[in-house]
Amino acid sequence: MGLEFDTAVFDGLIQCNNRCPFCFIDQQPPGMRDTLYLKDDDYRLSFLYGSYLTLTNLPQKEWDRIAQLRLSPLYVSIHATEPEIRERLLKNSRAGQILDQLKWFARNRLQIHAQVVVCPGINDGDHLDRTLTDLAKFHKGEIPAVASIAVVPVGLTRFRPAEDELIPVTPEKAQEMIDRVQALQAKFQQKYGSTIAWLADEWFLIAGAELPPESHYEDYPQIGNGVGSIRQFLKEFHTAAKRLPKQITPRRLTLGSRKRC
Repeated sequence: MGLEFDTAVFDGLIQCNNRCPFCFIDQQPPGMRDTLYLKDDDYRLSFLYGSYLTLTNLPQKEWDRIAQLRLSPLYVSIHATEPEIRERLLKNSRAGQILDQLKWFARNRLQIHAQVVVCPGINDGDHLDRTLTDLAKFHKGEIPAVASIAVVPVGLTRFRPAEDELIPVTPEKAQEMIDRVQALQAKFQQKYGSTIAWLADEWFLIAGAELPPESHYEDYPQIGNGVGSIRQFLKEFHTAAKRLPKQITPRRLTLGSRKRC
């Protein structure tokens, strides 16, 4: 119809009601434009643009709307399936309902793409194993409720709140994570026919380890989360390089500009 709208939502942005210590909004430097400090936790933007939400701020009428409009897939930050761990990370008592919410997606034949931000000492180790195993159980049927999982390292800046309990990811921790998740990937591949959970490229960069082959990433379901983006770039680069001439003649150019008063 030729209509263009100023914003994707008409009744205001649904903002986050969590207090995650690793929130990238809280870790930004001061003095930037106001919109950069808005904490988006809006399921509509998740459906439209792939932004991640936590599902902690939805009243029943919004759940009903998601089901009615078949808004799928959504992108959900899980971090942990153990109620006490997820509540600790999100600083929200409603965060512990995540497994019941995933069952709701399964009953309604709707999908999510999940992400787990690993915070060393909190949701790693056996907690991570449980989280990924719990999520993988929802990857079954014609329309799996959990379509994919991205495992990403916590990112920290010098502007983060001083009272947080987070520690940065070291190369040793990154390698430990690679070994742990790859062991689970082999089990998932054998049981479900898919890797299901993928490590973000950053783990391999931090550890100084070689990236998995291109075939590992299947159809790149988590490319927006930095999972397989380097492999995809290398593939596209080598494809483009085949069209380049074997050599080029050097040219000398002079660039100038004219000042306008």
